[in-house]
Amino acid sequence: YDRAIIQSGNCTASVPRLTVPTANREAAITQGERLKQRLGCTTGDVRACLRAASVEAILAAGQGATAFAGSGETYGQVVDGH
Repeated sequence: YDRAIIQSGNCTASVPRLTVPTANREAAITQGERLKQRLGCTTGDVRACLRAASVEAILAAGQGATAFAGSGETYGQVVDGH
């Protein structure tokens, strides 16, 4: 290479293999429950409510963590056997 830059990501972060879970099933279900609450999808047809939510609402409700803030929800693969 003559000139290269990293466009995104972090050189020091290790990305786990897809076969290695970063969370367990129970934690993922609890996280989904929090998302449901934040979106107001707790009664009636919950799946329809979630499907109808806008991208903006889902992103806001997800409260994703950033490497800089270190707070909020974190996301990763869950190997649950299904």
